[in-house]
Amino acid sequence: MLLQHKLRPPFPLTIPSPPEYLQLNRAILFGVLSEPHLAKIHIKYLNAIVTDGYGFFVNLLIKIVVELYPKLVESVRIQLLWVTSKMVDVSAVGVDNLLVFLLRQIVGGDFSDGNLWLSLELLKVFLANWDWLLEEPLILTSALFAYLRLLADHYRLSGSPTLEALKRMEIDFCIRVLREHLHLCLRIGRDLIRLLQDLMHIPEFLAVWKDLLLNPVEFRTPVFSDISQLYCLRTSSRYFLLRITPEMETQLQFLLTHVRWGSQKRYQAWFARKFLCGPERETIICDLVRFICCAHHPTNEIIQSDVIPRWAVIGWLLKSCRKNHVEANVKLALFYDWLFFDERVDNIMNIEPGILLMVNSIPKYIDITHTLLEFLFLLVDNYDVERKDVIISGVSAAFSILVKKGVVHSLDALTSCSALSPFLKERILNTFAGLKSRVSKGKTALVPCFSLTPLSFPSPSNVENLTLLPREIRRPTRAGENGSGTKSVDSSVPVSDGPITSCSPVAITDKSQCHVDGYVYFMSGRREESVDFIVNTASKMDKKLVAKLVVGAFAAYRCLLMLSSNSLRKEADASSAKLLFSDIEIGLKRFCTFWKDTVLISHSVKSSVNLGFVVIEDCSLEETILDQLQDVIRKQYNWTTPHTEICPKDLGTSPNRRWVVWMSRAMELNQILRENEIHFAIPAALPVFFLSYLALVSACMI
Repeated sequence: MLLQHKLRPPFPLTIPSPPEYLQLNRAILFGVLSEPHLAKIHIKYLNAIVTDGYGFFVNLLIKIVVELYPKLVESVRIQLLWVTSKMVDVSAVGVDNLLVFLLRQIVGGDFSDGNLWLSLELLKVFLANWDWLLEEPLILTSALFAYLRLLADHYRLSGSPTLEALKRMEIDFCIRVLREHLHLCLRIGRDLIRLLQDLMHIPEFLAVWKDLLLNPVEFRTPVFSDISQLYCLRTSSRYFLLRITPEMETQLQFLLTHVRWGSQKRYQAWFARKFLCGPERETIICDLVRFICCAHHPTNEIIQSDVIPRWAVIGWLLKSCRKNHVEANVKLALFYDWLFFDERVDNIMNIEPGILLMVNSIPKYIDITHTLLEFLFLLVDNYDVERKDVIISGVSAAFSILVKKGVVHSLDALTSCSALSPFLKERILNTFAGLKSRVSKGKTALVPCFSLTPLSFPSPSNVENLTLLPREIRRPTRAGENGSGTKSVDSSVPVSDGPITSCSPVAITDKSQCHVDGYVYFMSGRREESVDFIVNTASKMDKKLVAKLVVGAFAAYRCLLMLSSNSLRKEADASSAKLLFSDIEIGLKRFCTFWKDTVLISHSVKSSVNLGFVVIEDCSLEETILDQLQDVIRKQYNWTTPHTEICPKDLGTSPNRRWVVWMSRAMELNQILRENEIHFAIPAALPVFFLSYLALVSACMI
């Protein structure tokens, strides 16, 4: 009330004090929401007094959306969307989080007028601010994820003009994003395919599917050449939160952290009455399962306590499914990460509920164990027939790590269960015959709660490592889509939070995947074994080139990384991926100051010794390595045109001088490579060859 006079013209020209500024923000927000006829005046005043980029004002909006949105009356909701659009217009600080929380308030399976209105109005905001949206990839991919999932529900029903208009807008929006900006969509990761497979019955999405499978060049995205690239990219947990309202999240978190065995039924009943009782509301169960598996990872203290575990809650949700297609989607959500599991990329906590649900359902709920195993083997057999061995590898890796880490002590609980189908037991034994069935007696059955920490990059977007597979692909079955045919990068490499980058083709036709063993052999001094290993595993690689590079003191898999077939970074083992991305990180951070402060570069490399970097002190070895590199590459590509000498002999003894010379050489050699149409594309001016060369030289000195 004390500030009410300041909300009417004429506005004071004095700058408010910090406490007064906060109070004015609250007063203006109240006026905007409760006085629609004066809202434009209030916003003008806010524009005049703002000193924090609208940060505090947006935080107030977020608090209202998270805590009060379901309780707001219609007029206030209308004003809330209006003021949100105004915050987008001025690119307010935190408006991206505001939009995410509004997306989360769209309830799956809810066809009420209010819920459909929110879907429509929020979509209008995105379409009206298309250019801004393209500058915010996280919001773009979040909106795509949310509306793909919502469209799967909305398209099943028809009738009201509002719903029909909404479906049309959702289809147009999603198709536009997929067609025009697939390189951004790839950030979502493998769950993008899981969502798209539910929309294949829509003609527009069927056309997208055909192009994804058979004509990827239609998307004009150089970094994308095969749908299998998506399968090695783990989806960030932030996307699974999009389909869970804040209220659902709060209640699930309480259930999974405070409710003890024996007391869960009443809480489950409350949750079901509130969120699962609508005619189409059960479709949200698959979203709940993905959230529980991938976004809620309990601590060891909770795992050891008598709090109801995740697998029990998932079992209850599975039993709540009344329709077959919903149950199938829930099972797929439970096992999706199993199909392409790689312990270097994926989190064991994502697959833990599946195995515990199967094992702990014996013998009282043997039907659950039976149906889950049956469904898992159905996926193994039919998810991607042409890459069945890849699926088996992923599922085997999942079982292996679960036994190795002591989540289950062995698979005997499944193979020795008399109530389980003999056919399923035989499949387990045959499929996983090579799996070590028992862990050591000293292992505990507890799984540490850990998360994958992405390697941060100074550029606006992170760099990802891709795997490419042979192009012989077929139309996937309805049960699922293509699988990934290669292993993924180390867990310290970002998985899906950044864009995927690639490079122009190099004139080598290898289509084999790289393995960590060869790199380990080399780093342990067993060079000849590493050569033999690479030659045997990379059957289509130029064997002479690989052998020369390895014997010539280059780390085997750094060379494979540099010279593999269709992409510069087709595949890498864990260590080489770390080196490459650390190279790029250091290079990009220091590029602008390189010529002025070489000591800074030297210090950066020294501080990265945990990734295998050292400052080389042997100048003669450096010269030898560069000479060999120049000779091998020029012979490989029959280069005869004379070029500037790459290996000057006047290195001197100063480490700082050597860094400058290295840069000069790399620039010259990079020019040679480009002249011969071997391009190394990275999101910066610093040549990737220089970055990789630093790691090559330093790796050979470890």
